[in-house]
Amino acid sequence: MCVKDGFVAGVLLSVNLLNCLPVDSPLPQKLEKPILDFNGMAAVRDPVDGYHEAVHLSWTFTRTEETPVQSFTLLRKFPSDSFFDVFAGSRLIPADTTHFYDELAQHPFPADGFDSVSYRLCAVDTLGRTGDTSAVCAVILAPQAKFVNYDTVSGCLQWESWIRGGIFSWCTVWREADKQEWTSRLQDAFPQTDQPGRFSACFPDSLQPPAPGRWYYALFVKANDTHSLKIGTLDVE
Repeated sequence: MCVKDGFVAGVLLSVNLLNCLPVDSPLPQKLEKPILDFNGMAAVRDPVDGYHEAVHLSWTFTRTEETPVQSFTLLRKFPSDSFFDVFAGSRLIPADTTHFYDELAQHPFPADGFDSVSYRLCAVDTLGRTGDTSAVCAVILAPQAKFVNYDTVSGCLQWESWIRGGIFSWCTVWREADKQEWTSRLQDAFPQTDQPGRFSACFPDSLQPPAPGRWYYALFVKANDTHSLKIGTLDVE
């Protein structure tokens, strides 16, 4: 017997018609708590206006036959928010998905100091029940690097960052027209108090001279648990 929002022996049942249990069957056990991790900053392609900076999240989740997962829901909170809430694309994440890119186009990086963004994740079963929510995964955001120059003779990019302390930085450059791409080596800097950290990376010999057209660059900077990313373009003649 299968009942939706009806009484059986004086007991109110509220079940999904497509996943309706017999009246005398116990409900499946509660869903496990996902483990949510920050997977680094990433460049995400926007079909309208190029690439956006994004926070890349991934998670692990214990699955059982007794508790089939219907979807995941990701919650987000900025310091100015009063509570965690869903946002564009964060609801009804397919059950077989284990990662998510949160584009930060609508949330600018801080001009100075630091900002943060926090996330939590929960699974939803085929009865529409929400499982335990993951522990908070927080990401500290720093001011974006400043792109200084592209030297057309040497094929080198230069950029600066005002993040204090020991800084690590690298860049990725790519060209959509022919799928060419390279990533520079990891660099470190320990700038003085009144000076920015300075970095430079040159196109490898295999790409010299760079093919004419539009190239994209992504400048990654991190210091301990603090992260920054700046995406821009190079028009090579």
